[in-house]
Formats: sequence, C-alpha cells, structure tokens
Amino acid sequence: FGLTFAVRPSDGLAAYQGSAGDFDWSGYAGTSFWVDPKEEIVAVFMVQSGGPIRAYHRNLFRQLVYAAVTD
Repeated sequence: FGLTFAVRPSDGLAAYQGSAGDFDWSGYAGTSFWVDPKEEIVAVFMVQSGGPIRAYHRNLFRQLVYAAVTD
C-alpha cells in the first residue's frame, strides 16, 4: 500500500487480475475502484454488501471488466 492505495509494483502472482502499475482502493461496505494505466481502465464499483460476499462481488466485477477488454 502507498498513500492509502494498494499498488501493484510488478507483474506476477496476485489475488486478482491487473497489470504492473495499477492501483486500487476498497471500502468497508463493498465499494471499490481501480485504475489500470496500461489497459487504460478506470472502474468504479458502488455496492453495499456485507461479510465475505463483498470480496466475491469485487473480484467478479474485476473479472468481467477485464473479460470485456479487447485489443
């Protein structure tokens, strides 16, 4: 984490998809956003969900966004 954001310093094994240089923030109630400069993505996810299901929703949203990216 740097300046209250999670920052991915390099490619490699990670818990979720992304590129080197991306950064994100996740709120307590399920909200989140991330920026992936390499793929030119800015995503905002506004949801309120409690418990472990919120991590599932965040990861699903991220997977769907990256699945929609085409070259």
